[in-house]
Amino acid sequence: MFGKQRTDSVDVRTTLSRLLQSPGAWRNSLIRKALPDRLREEMDTLDRAELREALRTMQDLSGRYDFETALQAMEQATQLGRLTSANSVVLAARLATFEPEETSQIDLGVYDQLLQTTGGALQ
Repeated sequence: MFGKQRTDSVDVRTTLSRLLQSPGAWRNSLIRKALPDRLREEMDTLDRAELREALRTMQDLSGRYDFETALQAMEQATQLGRLTSANSVVLAARLATFEPEETSQIDLGVYDQLLQTTGGALQ
């Protein structure tokens, strides 16, 4: 990019590929700086093998969906208590395919009637 100010552009795929080869560069990577705080803090605590697995998961999910979906899924996995490949893959698939409905449009009156007719207990 041209201009008077410094500009940095990051190719996520290339950077993740390089980080997989050299996870020790994690602390100085531009991807690390771009992560949400909670995910970055979680990944900072991982040992070398776990970090490599997390980076591979990030790379796979970025290729399958996109980088933002990968980050959201991995951040949600940390919020659920464990950043694992399995958790992240399931959450990414859900984020990519789930289209939430407006909760105000959902009529739960049918369930209210069911509870009234059964006295609050299923028979």
